[in-house]
Amino acid sequence: MQVMDAPLYTPLTEEQIDLYLKRIGMERPEKLDKEYLDKLVLNHQTHVVFENLDIIAYNRPISLNIADLFDKIVVRGRGGYCFEMNGLFVKLLQGLGYDAYSCACRGNREFDTNPSAFMHRGNIVTIDGQKLFCDVGYGGPMPPGSIKLVDGERQVVDGETFWFEQKDEYWWLLRRMTKGTSESGMLGVYDPNTINDIKEADVTVVSPVRLEGADFVALSDKLSNDPTSTFRTRYMVSLRTPTGSKGLNSEVYTHIENGVRTRTPITAEDIPRILKEEFGLSEDM
Repeated sequence: MQVMDAPLYTPLTEEQIDLYLKRIGMERPEKLDKEYLDKLVLNHQTHVVFENLDIIAYNRPISLNIADLFDKIVVRGRGGYCFEMNGLFVKLLQGLGYDAYSCACRGNREFDTNPSAFMHRGNIVTIDGQKLFCDVGYGGPMPPGSIKLVDGERQVVDGETFWFEQKDEYWWLLRRMTKGTSESGMLGVYDPNTINDIKEADVTVVSPVRLEGADFVALSDKLSNDPTSTFRTRYMVSLRTPTGSKGLNSEVYTHIENGVRTRTPITAEDIPRILKEEFGLSEDM
């Protein structure tokens, strides 16, 4: 690797691994199996906020260097977006001893019609020869655990049903059972006419090809700095909770509790208070 890229590959120390596990309410595993991996994913989603505050609110540059990610997410208790959170999470997985690497995903789920460039980072873990997809950096309807990369096999994780459909030798479509369109998309799209309709929905498209940390730098820079990027035009904050989820965009705060959705219109003046009270985030972090 080139010296300039070395900070993207720095392994976590044993002390950093322990601090990271403490950050997400976990302890060292007795066994590196799927059960422990699923707990890691769920705990990460319920402890670390998906957020784009450095981009939309604080005008701070995004670094994918491992030391910077560890400082931001673990030491300062912040969150981040996919390039950051899945970038640090894969280092935790590797440090624990999992066979893990990062992969590309398409946020655009219209696979057969003008697919977008891949703009999302996920992770692949191999256990006993089986590849599993896991994601802690999406902020939306991602599985609360790992999903086996097996064509058509429906899998229940923490009460939710997911499965993959293989589209070709390169891409796999992740799908789920959901209530209408209300839970699809990065932060959810509210449609009162379909809110209670149980249906199949696309989540994202995944390529299991191994990618490296340096592969995501230019894309992250593009998405965080381009004035037309969604990350620069609206707040995107979300956290899974033990009984639902919380989400904030520039106009609405959404709270789902035991399947009951509450949407509260907000103004720009409300945002700092909600970020602090509901997500534990503030500009001085």
